[in-house]
Amino acid sequence: MWALPKIITSVQQSDQKVRQNTTSWVIRGFQNTDKVSCYANATLQCLFHLNIIRKHLLNSDKLNILSILVHRYENGILNLSIYAVREYLGKNFLTCIKRDAFDFFIALCTKYDFIKKLVEHQIISTCRCITCGDTKITTNNNFILSISVNNSNKKSFNLNDLLNISFSHWIKKLNDKLCERCEGNDMLFKNEITLTKQIIIIHLISFSYQNGTLVKVPQKINLCALPKSKILIAGQPYKIMNAIFHYGSCIKNGHFISMCREGSSWIEADDTQVTKKQWPRGAKNIYILFLQKVDNK
Repeated sequence: MWALPKIITSVQQSDQKVRQNTTSWVIRGFQNTDKVSCYANATLQCLFHLNIIRKHLLNSDKLNILSILVHRYENGILNLSIYAVREYLGKNFLTCIKRDAFDFFIALCTKYDFIKKLVEHQIISTCRCITCGDTKITTNNNFILSISVNNSNKKSFNLNDLLNISFSHWIKKLNDKLCERCEGNDMLFKNEITLTKQIIIIHLISFSYQNGTLVKVPQKINLCALPKSKILIAGQPYKIMNAIFHYGSCIKNGHFISMCREGSSWIEADDTQVTKKQWPRGAKNIYILFLQKVDNK
C-alpha cells in the first residue's frame, strides 16, 4: 500500500507548476502479486493510454489516487501497484477474488466524474406495439455500449457491421409486459445512439451466469479489420486505441490483458510483462474496446 502523504509531496515537488505535455509516454507494467489484479491492471492500462484521460490526470490541480498513480507511471517508477485504486473503489475490489473488468470500469466512472463525462453517451429506445401501433420512447445515458456478438448467422464482421446490427434496426420479439392500450405482446424494439462524447467504450457481451458463476460464452464469429477501421458512431468517426482481452473459461479462473496502440503497432501489457505484439487474427478473446474520436476528414 502507498504512503500517501509522501507520494503527494513527491508528485508536487517533481511536477510543481510544470505540465507534462511534451514527455513521451512509455507503457509500463503493473504488479499482480495477489494473482487477481489483472482485471484492474488491464483496465487502467487502457485508460492511461487515452491521451485525453492522461492529460486530464497529469494536468489536474487536484491530486487523487488516480492522478498520483499516473504521475508515478509517467515518471518511470518501477513495480507500480494499483492496490490503492482498488481500495478506493470499495470492498468488492479488495477481496482476493478476480473481478470483471467491466464492473471495475463502471466503478471508476461512478467515482471519477471526469471519466464519466468523457465516455457518457445517449441511447434512445423505442418500443412499438405491432397490433395497435402504441409507441413508447425512453432516453438513457450510459457509460458503456454493450453488444452481443452471437446474434447473427454471419461468421465474420467488422465493428461497423456489428454496431449497425445492434442499433438503428427494428427487432421483433414477444414482450413480457403487455401493451397498455391493447394488451398485445408482439412488439418492435429499436435502440439508437444519438449523442456521443470524446471516448466510446464498447463491451462485447462474453459472459453469462451459470450456477452463480460468470462463465464465458463461446464467440462464434470473427471480428475482422478492427485495428484499421474508422468506426462511425452517431455519425462521428472513432478509432480503436486500446482493448482488453480475456483468456479462459470464466472470470474466476481466467486472465485479463490489454493491448494499446502505438502508431501502427500494438503493445501488449500482461501485468508486469510489456511486449510488442501483432493484433490477434479474428480477435476471438476481445472483451472491451476503447475508442477515441478522430478528426472528421
